[in-house]
Amino acid sequence: MSVALRHLVADGYDEAIVWTVEGYERGIAFYEAMGWSRDGGVRDEGRQIRFRRDLSTL
Repeated sequence: MSVALRHLVADGYDEAIVWTVEGYERGIAFYEAMGWSRDGGVRDEGRQIRFRRDLSTL
């Protein structure tokens, strides 16, 4: 994850989003531990939730 985020920063991105499956607690815990935050976005009839990460702090 750290390498991917550094590449995004190097390419000029200032934020990133990622989607995961609602209820997948292991994945959700991983993203939260890596500094991602839920932003309220949902898709696939609520089965997927969106996380957002500010890249300016990297």
